[in-house]
Amino acid sequence: MDRNNLVTAGQTWTYLRGLIGVPVGAVFLLAGFTDREWGPFGSPWLLWGGVLVCLAAGFLVDRWYRQNYGRVTPPAGTRVRDVAWTVFGVIAVIGFAVVDSLYDLPVNGYVTAYGLMMLGYIASSIGLKLRHAVVWGSLIVVGLLPVWGGVDDVGLGLFPMGIATMVSGAIDHRVFVANLGPSRPKVNGHAGA
Repeated sequence: MDRNNLVTAGQTWTYLRGLIGVPVGAVFLLAGFTDREWGPFGSPWLLWGGVLVCLAAGFLVDRWYRQNYGRVTPPAGTRVRDVAWTVFGVIAVIGFAVVDSLYDLPVNGYVTAYGLMMLGYIASSIGLKLRHAVVWGSLIVVGLLPVWGGVDDVGLGLFPMGIATMVSGAIDHRVFVANLGPSRPKVNGHAGA
């Protein structure tokens, strides 16, 4: 097999380790509940404790992927694009928040910016697939619906962001396993053949 094909295949499977999206989505949901101060979620301690639990879960998921499927480091150019999309996402979210607070828009800039960032990130890393266009395109549409109540409802956008992240992650993981097979059981400390 051609080296470029191997690099591309490895890079694709690295980005499809979707179960990492589940704790990330859970952080969005937890932040949304805390922002709304629903029930016991009004405490910032619960938020930060939950973030630590989700961070630990993310590390455990990543470790599980590495132990069961190995690890591939994307090429430097891809990592640079990833950083660029992350910087764009941060700037877009802050920019949309500022515009939203100045003009009290009926759309949710956080949701829209996050959906755009994820679409761009996926398109530049593994190529946009229908499943990604559906999940992240739907999130963008939700953010652009004129039903948001301005700055006061920005926190509500964390819920669709969390759900989209978790759904996309679960779908990507399913594609990952369908193409690479189930994880291999350990035999005497080594991955089975």
